[in-house]
Amino acid sequence: MSASPHRDGVSGAVQSADSAGALPAFTRRATLPITLLVQAASSAAVIAPTVAAPRLLEPLQLGPTAVGLFVALVYLAAMFSSPLGAHLVLRFGPVRGSQLALLASALGLLLVAVPVAGLAALGALLIGLGYGPITPASSQMLARTTELRRYALVFSIKQTGVPMGGVIAGLMVPPLVAWSGGAAALFGTAGLCLLGVVLASLLGRSLDNQRVAASRWPRPSQLLAPVRLVLAQPLLRSLAGCSLVLSMVQVSLTSYFVIYLTGDLGWTLLAAGAALSASQLSGVCGRMSIAAAIDPEEALVASISSCHMLWFLGLAAKAGFVVDRYDDQAFGVMERNSRGKIAFTGVTLQPDIEFGGERRPTDD
Repeated sequence: MSASPHRDGVSGAVQSADSAGALPAFTRRATLPITLLVQAASSAAVIAPTVAAPRLLEPLQLGPTAVGLFVALVYLAAMFSSPLGAHLVLRFGPVRGSQLALLASALGLLLVAVPVAGLAALGALLIGLGYGPITPASSQMLARTTELRRYALVFSIKQTGVPMGGVIAGLMVPPLVAWSGGAAALFGTAGLCLLGVVLASLLGRSLDNQRVAASRWPRPSQLLAPVRLVLAQPLLRSLAGCSLVLSMVQVSLTSYFVIYLTGDLGWTLLAAGAALSASQLSGVCGRMSIAAAIDPEEALVASISSCHMLWFLGLAAKAGFVVDRYDDQAFGVMERNSRGKIAFTGVTLQPDIEFGGERRPTDD
């Protein structure tokens, strides 16, 4: 069955979440570099133990397999803390939520530095708990302080913090290992997380003022609701599957990069760390290049269309309908507004939807 719902118009000039001047100038200017540091520190907390692994595994008498177990524990915890991120931000605010996450990562690094397998496993879980909430917290901060026309570039810069954490870990950890051992390298990375905590406090007064301290923590069924939604729709299952495979490749490559170069190819730790940094730096440059090439007007239309698709798929899943195909030829209109400036005056969505399964909607 195929259905073409009515066209949805989105009219009016689009403005940023906060009007110009609603926030202090320092907050607007400092949010991007601080969120970039927070993202990089959180990423470095995940990668640093894998860079120092050749030295950390010696007193534990463990082989390279332990690196995989460490990464598995980190992302297992992150899978739990990521859905909680939005609730953490709502209850404590995006700044305080980021600080709590960084503190968890710092504590986890300190535990991994102890040559006891059980404490290292606990530390991996703490690092993962700290890794999950960072993106929703920083995204809310940037959404409130960024002009709409700069969204694509600003958010891409913020996301470069993920590979930038790899650059930092590759350059910082090997010298610290050579100077004073693997524990010192993890202590240094924990210090980077604490620096992020301190600098983020500069934004707390301006950006934590919308938190709802009395908000309730979600029930397990609420946390699993997005998972059920994805599994209920073939389109979302395919998208999630592709993302899973891509993430597996990226994480596996990054996690075993240094220990492969040092253990199998005989590279020094300094050389392997430099190679890791170079590979991560290419990721930084790639994200920036893509962001610079994106047409902001096309990105706005695409984002509205994507949000509408996810909203519709959610409604369909709740009603028991299965969507096999969703195609939207959306377009936007730009013209002079009442103030004589060129602006978006409307976005028209044209979804063409094909349903599958036994239960299908009627024309009514």
